[in-house]
Amino acid sequence: MSSKRYNVAVIGYGLSAKIFNIPFIQPVPELNLYGIVQRHPKPDDDASKDFPGVKTWRSSEEMLEDDQVDVVVVTTIPGSHFELTKAALEKGKHVVVEKPFVPTHKEAEELRKIAERSGKLCTVFQNRVRMLQASLRGEAVARSLARFSSVPRKRAISSTQSLAQAVLRILPVPKLPN
Repeated sequence: MSSKRYNVAVIGYGLSAKIFNIPFIQPVPELNLYGIVQRHPKPDDDASKDFPGVKTWRSSEEMLEDDQVDVVVVTTIPGSHFELTKAALEKGKHVVVEKPFVPTHKEAEELRKIAERSGKLCTVFQNRVRMLQASLRGEAVARSLARFSSVPRKRAISSTQSLAQAVLRILPVPKLPN
């Protein structure tokens, strides 16, 4: 097992980040929720208050200048996915993009080429449809999540595995046993 922990930055702090991404980054030992980009925090919706000790930025440009960020998770509106993914890849970050990826084949192909040239990986994450066979880690995380959330256990297993596999697929970590 890799001893490195990868610093993950999430761009966006809406429903997708809060429900479908951040809760499934936190329990994975190889991943560290390093920071969140939230442009306009509100008194009752503030990433820095919800996650004390996690770095926050007001712009993705600011975050991309941070050399400590290894992986970027894009959870913003679909129209911004291409530019944010391109910028992250060009700054030498691995990228996980929330669905839908990009609107055109041409944009997808351009991002593939940038990822290939940069030696970084880019993957699309959609945790609400794809059901994966439960791994030992997924089972343990799902049991933990089921105690503290309203996420049904079966969905928690699927979601945890999907995000963990999406991120870990781009990192040098051995395959989990079935």
